[in-house]
Amino acid sequence: MKGTCKVFDSLCFYQTKRTTPVMVAELGDTVTLTCFCPKLLVTRYDWFKQSFGQKPLLMASSLYIGKDSYYSHNFIKDFIETNRLGVRRGDYSCNLTISKTEPEDSATYYCSTTDIYEQTFGDRTVLFVKGN
Repeated sequence: MKGTCKVFDSLCFYQTKRTTPVMVAELGDTVTLTCFCPKLLVTRYDWFKQSFGQKPLLMASSLYIGKDSYYSHNFIKDFIETNRLGVRRGDYSCNLTISKTEPEDSATYYCSTTDIYEQTFGDRTVLFVKGN
């Protein structure tokens, strides 16, 4: 099973209004979370993971450097060691893909966008991974 969920920034165009998106994945699935923002010039997307009962942790950043479409995708600390995570940046979106989901992937995920002046957080996506 492969799932996709769009997380929308409060300053961005809403294609679908969802206040609390929830995804349920089976153990071993691949899930893609999408932060979508077509109205702003976004220079940076950040992905955060908040495990249940814990503080949010910055997972990854995607930085746009200039008109030559140079993107830098950086995973932070504990998230560097896994080959199961991927970030893919488009002109108006940034996908976080988690492959071979494990129980510890169950968490709340947030996306933030940064333009030249401010950082804005989008809605959250709650991911539940079920299975043995």
